[in-house]
Parts: sequence; C-alpha cells; structure tokens
Amino acid sequence: MAAGSSKDETKTFPSAATPKTMKRKRTYRVAAQPETANIVDSQPDKDSSPFRFTWRIDGFSWINTIKLYSDVFEVGGYKWRVLIFPKGNNVMDHLSVYLEIANSAKLLSGWSSYAEFSLIVVNQINNEYTERKDTQHHFNEQESDWGFTSFIPLDILNDPGGGYLVNDTLVVEVTCKVDEKDTAEHLRKRLKKKHGGKKYKSKEEAESHLYSIIKVARDEDLAEQIGKDICFDLVDYDKVKSFHVQKQTSFNVFKEEVAKEFGIPAQFQRFWVVAKRHNDTRRPFRPLTQIEEAGHIGQLKVVNKVHKSELKLFLEVERGLDLRPIAPLNKGKDDILLFFKSYDPEKEELRYVGRLFVSCTDKPSEIVTKLNKWAGYDPDEEIELYEEIMFEPNVMCEAIDKKLTFQESELENGDIICFQNASEMDNKKHFRYPDVPSYLEYMRNRQVPFCPSAQETKDEESLEEQNINIIAEEMDVDKNTETQPSKVNTETTHDESSTKADTSKLVSIDLEEVDDMINEDVIAVIDKVLSEGITISLNSQHCFQDQKVSKLDAELPKQLLQELRDIAFKEDLIEKLKEGFTPNVNLVKERIDANAEMFSSWQLEQVGVVVNLLNDIVRMYDKHENLTKELDSAKKSNDKYKEALKEARQKILNSKTSFSNQQTQLDSLDAQIADLKSKLEKLQGDRVKMAEIQDQEKDKITIFNKEVKSIFHHLANDQIKLKSMEHTTSEVLTTLKSQEKFYISLRAVPPF
Repeated sequence: MAAGSSKDETKTFPSAATPKTMKRKRTYRVAAQPETANIVDSQPDKDSSPFRFTWRIDGFSWINTIKLYSDVFEVGGYKWRVLIFPKGNNVMDHLSVYLEIANSAKLLSGWSSYAEFSLIVVNQINNEYTERKDTQHHFNEQESDWGFTSFIPLDILNDPGGGYLVNDTLVVEVTCKVDEKDTAEHLRKRLKKKHGGKKYKSKEEAESHLYSIIKVARDEDLAEQIGKDICFDLVDYDKVKSFHVQKQTSFNVFKEEVAKEFGIPAQFQRFWVVAKRHNDTRRPFRPLTQIEEAGHIGQLKVVNKVHKSELKLFLEVERGLDLRPIAPLNKGKDDILLFFKSYDPEKEELRYVGRLFVSCTDKPSEIVTKLNKWAGYDPDEEIELYEEIMFEPNVMCEAIDKKLTFQESELENGDIICFQNASEMDNKKHFRYPDVPSYLEYMRNRQVPFCPSAQETKDEESLEEQNINIIAEEMDVDKNTETQPSKVNTETTHDESSTKADTSKLVSIDLEEVDDMINEDVIAVIDKVLSEGITISLNSQHCFQDQKVSKLDAELPKQLLQELRDIAFKEDLIEKLKEGFTPNVNLVKERIDANAEMFSSWQLEQVGVVVNLLNDIVRMYDKHENLTKELDSAKKSNDKYKEALKEARQKILNSKTSFSNQQTQLDSLDAQIADLKSKLEKLQGDRVKMAEIQDQEKDKITIFNKEVKSIFHHLANDQIKLKSMEHTTSEVLTTLKSQEKFYISLRAVPPF
C-alpha cells in the first residue's frame, strides 16, 4: 500500500500486493481531542537505532471525534506526533494513520526533514498479525504529514476476537529515524542551544521581523477576567493565548492552528480586529474581510503598522443548543456587535454575561427578555441599561434610553452595555453602590492609574487609523468625508498635530483649577475635558511615566474623619432615623478608601468599625420599620379575613338549605329514571329479537347471492359453449357445402 499525506488530492498508487489506494484531500471538521486514557512510552535508543514511540488509546470505541493526536515527541530536532482518523479520512471502512510534524506552522520558512519510519497497529493477542507499514518521506512546508489513508479495515480492527482492541484499548506505535545531516540548519542550532549554545538566540532576535505575535481573546477569557482580574473594558490581552506566527503564514493556516488549540473548526471561526479608541479603551472594531483572511499574516495592513508586529484579535464563536460550535451568524449591514455585563449591587459584583448582534434600528427594549435570561432574572423583569464609555482619566458611564434605537444612542461595534435589576435601585440606601455608575466610580478610585508608553500609544492609534482606512476602502468612501455618521467622525478621525505629539505626556489640571474654571463657564470646562482628554487630578496628582504622586493635602484626613464623626456622633442618630433622615456615611468612606495611604491602619480599622456599625443600625432600623408596617398590615388583613369568614358561614347555611331542596327534586328524578329504565329494558329485548330476525334474513340474502352467482357462472359457461357450438356449426356447414359441391361434380362426371 502506498503512503500519502492526509491533505493530498485524489491520486492512484499502484501496488503489486494490495489494491490501489486513493490518497484524498482532507475535508474533515476539526474537533477537540477527547480525554482518552493515553499512555505514552517514548523509548530513545542509541543513535544508530530508530526512535520508538508507543501510544495507548483507552476507550477507543467511545471516541467520537473525527481525528485524534498523540502526545508530542522529539526526534532529530523536530517535534512529531501521530495523527489518526478513527472513522477514516474520507474513507468509511478503514482506519487512517499518519506521522506529522507537530509545530510545522512555527518553523522557519524553507525547513525540511527526511525521515524513514514505520506505522504500527499492534495485535495484542498474536504479534504475527500486527499491522505494520514502512515508508519514508521528505517532510516540508507543503507536506508536513505522511501516512496511510487505508491502514486497516475497521471491521477487522473492531472484531472482538481480532486482538487489535483488547479491553477497548488500541496500541499504535511508530519507529522513526531522522538523519541529523538532513535536519535544517536552524534546528541544529536549537539543539546546540539546549546544550549551552547561545547563537540560536541571537539569530532568533535577528529574524524577529519575520514573525508576528497574534493575541486571541475569546468569550471564555472575558468571562474569566471580568469581575476578577479586571472591571473595565473587555479583556487584558496580556493574559490571553498568544501565537508566534511567521508573517508568510497563510491566515487560513493560522486558523487551523487556532482550531487545534481551542477545538474550534476553522469554518466556525470569525476574527475581529481589536482597536484602541481615543478614550484609551480597546474594543472589537470590525471583522477581518475575506480578502484579508485569504492572504498571509504579513499582508494584513493592521499587522504592518503595529509595534513589534503584535496583533490583537477577538475570536467570535457561535454555539448551538448543544453548545457545539456552529457557523457564524450572517452579519447584516445594519448589525452591530455589543457586549453585556450584569451588575449585582448586593454582591457588589460586575460580570460578563454575553454578546449579541443587534440591528442599529432596533431598540434596547427588544432584547430585555434575552438579558434577563442571561442574568437569571424573571423574563418580564424591568432593568436599567448603561453604556460603559471610558474609565481614563475619569469614569464615563451613561444611562441608555430604552425607547431610543441603538443608532440614536450612538452605539457601535464593540460597545459595552452594563445592566442591573431596576427594582434594586429602589433600595439605594441598602447598598453602598446601588447602581452601575457608582460602582464603576468606586472601582476606578481603587485602581492605580496606568500610562502607556509613547511607542505603544502611537502604535495603537496607528492601528485604529488603519482600520478606518480599510473600512473606507471597502465602502468606497473618503474617511474624512462629512457624510459619515457623527459618532465615527468623533471617535476615529485624527488631528495631524496631535498624532505627531509626544503621547507619553498626558495633559493634566488640578481639581482647584477645575473649580475656578467651572465658576467661569461650566459648559466650556465639560467640552474641554471631553474633547481634549484632560486628566483631572487632586492637587497636581498627575500621571507621569515614572508614576510619581505629588504630596496630598495633609489636612484631608482630619477633615474626612471629622466629617464622619459629625455624621455619626454629633446628633442622636436614632432620633434622626425616626425623623426620616438617612446618614450617607458611605460617601465619606469612599473618599477615605480612595486616600487610604494617608491614614494609619488603626484609623482605617476604626473607620470600618464605625461605618459598619452605622450601616447595621440603618439596616436594622429599616428592617424594624418594615416589620412594623408588615405587622400593621397583617392585623388589618386578619380583621378583614374574620369578616370574610362570617360571610362565608352565612353562605354555607344558605347553600345547605338549597342543597336539601335540590335533594328532594333529585329523588323525584331518580324515580322517573327507574321507570324509564324498565321501559328501556323492554325495548332493548324487542330490539334483540328484531336483530335476530334481521340476521336470519341477512343469511338468506347471502345464500341467494351465492345462488345468483352460481347461475351467472353456469350462464356464462353455457354462452361460451353456445358460441363454440355456433362456430363449430359454421365450420361443419362450410365443410358440408364443400362436400356437396364435390359430390355434384362427381355425380356429373362419375369417376368410373
């Protein structure tokens, strides 16, 4: 049997011993490798002997994936693995087995390796029947795997007494010999590096421009990070999966690598470019175009402009009801991709719940049921929606009017919507941070400001500009034209002078300066802050590259403690509560927490004790008032039900009287029914007799019918005989006439 690649086109190979084997192109769906009980036994022998690798696959009959990989082993400086197709690679009746370079996509261009190897399926009962196939191949970029599509028939493999499957375990072995002389130069250097060499590292650095780093975020990353590692934005790309890919690698090949890593078939993947906006947030901006995916990594415009060729992508994967990947949804021209976070003020928890395509002409009210399901609310629960816009230099989170369309609310791809139960906002005094904006503000005050480097900021802005150019090219629209939506102009156009400026220095003004400016013209201050990205700091608390903080007001701790002391102890809190006053100690506590470094640990501890005590008092007082109201309500309800009980008693008496009258009428009706039953029995007896007579007549009719049929049969036979006799008579008459003529002729001239 001839060997071939699992990717080969259909081709015939002659063989004297076996039928012709067809090598087929691989058209399988990539599936995640199941957790089979694999036992790997790698046994490197001496240099002159082949390397032997043993792969034990437990629970083989339960495997339902299309293909399965072994663990990786190393021979001749390359990483290898065995690839099998349990149900056949486009052949329905054979096991397919291949040897594959495990990391072919990560190898330098021009790599190759010549290997002589054997693929073996072990017969665990009788070694004489072990199936072994020997071959050799020159592995390279175009053919990184080689083996046999029709290795062993599945009916023989699955035969319980055949010896190939024992205790549902399949044993696959490979022996492989690679000549080091044939090993690529860069891999031989890597082997020397393992033994202390340093030349490979310098070469790798010299060739770094040939590679791109692609960071891929998924829904799983968002769900894992939001609420734990991060609060703002969608994901920290330093904590997601990174791929080190040659720029000459086809993007479709990269998708296959992603399929192997995440178990998501390539046809079910859709990648979104992640761009940095002017407000320092990073959001999925647009999906890669078909033209981009058809080319090489290095051909992507978004790669060529990015620092160190690092590309951030979001992988969109849709799943069916069985949670298996399905084809991406058709994205219409008016569809936008939104991300959603759910906030619980009681737990003080913000978590990622999902993403959704919506039409820009739809209204938020149309997706409320879906969001309630994600958050675990009742389907008709009223919720409040907020758009998370930015968090640097200040938090901006605006309420969304559910009566407006998404387009009217200026929502676009990658925007984040936070939502919460509206009923929880009615109990604001029970929660420290009753709504999304207050919670985000609290989380912003807890976090240390971060300033990106000048190079990173410049690269991120360049990436965003490239995205705008690509969109403009696809739409055949000038990116600077005034006909584009106002939101695109606001968020994506660049000022040439600002692009050339040193972005590592952030403009910052003190809070006191803001106060003076507000006194002059508050609208102008707001416009200035929003348009120029000014950082407002407390007493020159700027964000520089060295992250130094200026001295804070030394009097602030005393002021905050005195403010808390006045709220707690200046007047009788209980009396104030009775008057309807609710002390808002949480605001003071937030300011103290925001400046915790100015307080001693003892002060912070005492502040916590006092604030917790006051909050407990407020909660208990509210609880007492609620219980009092519930008690009054219960008393009123008790009196109400007593009156209802009296009315019910009278109704029961009336019903009993009516019941007695109805019983008398019922007895009379029973007597009439008994009389009617007697008459009915007599009529039923008469009916039985009539039925018997009818059955007798029916039998007679049946007999008569049979007689008629018999007469018809005789009549038909007689008619047939009559016709036959008529025909015979006609023939006799003809013969007779002929004889008469002959007689007359003889009589006229006697023969003798």
